[in-house]
Amino acid sequence: MEETTIDPIKSYYRSKRISNSLLKAVQNPRLLKLKRDNPELFEDDSSSLRIGSAVDCLLTDPKA
Repeated sequence: MEETTIDPIKSYYRSKRISNSLLKAVQNPRLLKLKRDNPELFEDDSSSLRIGSAVDCLLTDPKA
């Protein structure tokens, strides 16, 4: 059953269609260029996200 859930997700990311994220990026060409020229500024593991995850754990995990 897990396999059927993953297949649509894989096919979505393999699709050549225009995504909502790309459309948002095209709306703001300066941001698109900034992301392309400085990918380190937009890493998924930024300090803000790590702090947010830690706060979330403290608020929602009774064992924290």
